[in-house]
Amino acid sequence: GKIRSTTNNHFWFDTLRGANRLISNSTGAESDYSTWFSTLTSDGFRVSGGTYNNNSSTFVAWQWKANGSGSSNTDGSITSTVSANVDAGFSIINFQGNQTAGATVGHGLGKKPTMIIVKNRDSGVQDWPVQHGSIGATGQMVLSSTAANNANIVYWNNTEPTSSVFSLGTSNNTNQSGNSHVAYVFTD
Repeated sequence: GKIRSTTNNHFWFDTLRGANRLISNSTGAESDYSTWFSTLTSDGFRVSGGTYNNNSSTFVAWQWKANGSGSSNTDGSITSTVSANVDAGFSIINFQGNQTAGATVGHGLGKKPTMIIVKNRDSGVQDWPVQHGSIGATGQMVLSSTAANNANIVYWNNTEPTSSVFSLGTSNNTNQSGNSHVAYVFTD
């Protein structure tokens, strides 16, 4: 969500992480936001107060429905929790990084993804890498930056995603050992 009438950050919430916010225009770590963002519901969300409940401001929220609280996925070399909506072509994935080149994570969509966004939830200095089908597995786009696309194999290990998994390199942005990561995966 985003406040449109004033300058403020882009906040991200999802069913796997609950009221813990990430800010996509920042490299910051995940933080508890439960005092303002009370709950996700089956048809939207509720706000409690603060920034997102100011009646003199205008807001926008983009929402994709996945598939509830998720389930364990062992398709990749890293076991993950996946909430996938196959019909909509969208999944949310939580996984622990292992800093291993060529590690794979199951996405639950049954079709090759066209876009993957990953964020290291625990580190306050890591970007939001984006893999898109139009730039391939060596492309490096970063959601939290205005930098142009350039080649970097440490995000995606120079490996295209498949119908069941996506690959990770050794970057702390996508696969820091012991850190929790979230991925938002889209397919046509």
